[in-house]
Amino acid sequence: MGSYNQLLILFLLPVILPANSLCLAQEKSEDSYGIFSNQDEYYQFMGSVKREGANNPELMSMVPLLNDIVLGQPIGSTGRKYNATDSTLGLLADESVRKELEIVDQQFEDLQKANEEIQQRVAQQLRELDLTDMKAAANQILAIRDQSEKDLQSTLLPHQMQRLRQIVAQNQLRRKSFVEWLTSEPWKTQLEISDDQAISLKESEKQIEEDLQREIAALREKARKQLLGKLKNKQQQQVEELFGDDFQFSDPESKERTRKLRGRKK
Repeated sequence: MGSYNQLLILFLLPVILPANSLCLAQEKSEDSYGIFSNQDEYYQFMGSVKREGANNPELMSMVPLLNDIVLGQPIGSTGRKYNATDSTLGLLADESVRKELEIVDQQFEDLQKANEEIQQRVAQQLRELDLTDMKAAANQILAIRDQSEKDLQSTLLPHQMQRLRQIVAQNQLRRKSFVEWLTSEPWKTQLEISDDQAISLKESEKQIEEDLQREIAALREKARKQLLGKLKNKQQQQVEELFGDDFQFSDPESKERTRKLRGRKK
């Protein structure tokens, strides 16, 4: 079974279509529920997907995407609203990514045409799911993903798909630590990372985080001293009096920033 990221990339294509066909949401009223006729049907579908996703990480990862599809709104909207991992979905909309993939004009036109057909097909398939058997429905959703992946592969060349997968992986590290990425699905299974390895990686990550925090604090102190050195002696004394002895604050935001940095190359 292929990576679900390829389905995400495929369903992103509405965001690169001309403005008059970007999304259905812009043409709908605020109380519209996309492919569903009312709020109850919409909540039933999304609720069922989330409940099944509690035991199926691969399906759960698709919740923001599915929500956008069933509502007919721009792909990535749900991810941005709830701070979920949505940036993957904007990759092909980024001209620099298309340039990196060397997507030519004809390919771009083919992607646009294929997307229109796929969007209609997927919406209809989701509408016809039998939610009384959610396990079967989940398998159908993944099957829809696989078929869509094949459609995408028929448009992009093998080396373009390979490079796109690499960019997807790098993009995910902007929102996850390296260990979170390694131990999440489908990468944990694909890389054959055992539960014991996952535990060891997380323990090492915790220690690295503590060491990193100490290093950052030391670098900040060094930078402060360098800047103070540019002041006159009297000014330095005044600054020291203004701050006094160091106080150790609890700074979750700082820890979150450094946590994200751990997985980056730079």
